[in-house]
Amino acid sequence: MVAGKFLRPLGVILTLVSGWFVALPHAASNINQECLAIELAYANNDGRSLEALSPNEPRWQAQRHLRLAALIIPNGDYKKARKEIRQGLSIVRKALKRKPDDPEMLLLGTMLDGQFMLIDRWRFLHNGLRAIRRLKRAERIDPQNTRAALIRGSAKLVLPGILGGSANDAVDVLSAALKEQALCDTGEWAQVDLLTFIAKAHDKLGNPEMVEATYLQALKISPNNFWIEQALSGESYDWSSTGQ
Repeated sequence: MVAGKFLRPLGVILTLVSGWFVALPHAASNINQECLAIELAYANNDGRSLEALSPNEPRWQAQRHLRLAALIIPNGDYKKARKEIRQGLSIVRKALKRKPDDPEMLLLGTMLDGQFMLIDRWRFLHNGLRAIRRLKRAERIDPQNTRAALIRGSAKLVLPGILGGSANDAVDVLSAALKEQALCDTGEWAQVDLLTFIAKAHDKLGNPEMVEATYLQALKISPNNFWIEQALSGESYDWSSTGQ
């Protein structure tokens, strides 16, 4: 019963996080082009372009599978989504054998495990507990990691009764992680995602003006972003309806 109480919302958190990464074309010299190509394809809801990419770095290989799964899950093709998740987790596992304290791979593993839980609720005892362990480990290694703050802040919004916190706490945690830099500059890819969950927190707090303003701020960073435009139009996919 305890697992059932938090399995579904935890999966929703981690999959929403994985499903809101976007791309911002920018000429900055520190932008990782593999990261940017993945984020641009996801922002455009372009599964074919995403499938055609072949990143060299394990980090971006795992992220590609994460994004593909996030595109596939709303279509209900869970078999195909599981394949992408398994491939991503395999890359994470191999990378962590070589470098156990890599916070980025730990967090990618956390998000991939979250996607698995969202599809198959019974996976909590393995994937769910592993996701929590990896998140906490990444936070110990890199307390200022933006992606860790994204997951933790969104958890305060969606699971306040279990993990502690409130919508106000979520705004604080997520806002503190915002940075003024281009997407994929030095591997940074979470800015629009942070704004998205800040908007969701304001929605829960009953602040419609802040909701719209925050989404519009995100849209300035990623113009014509499919996912942001869906949120503004009120047509976002209901992730809580996912799963078997």
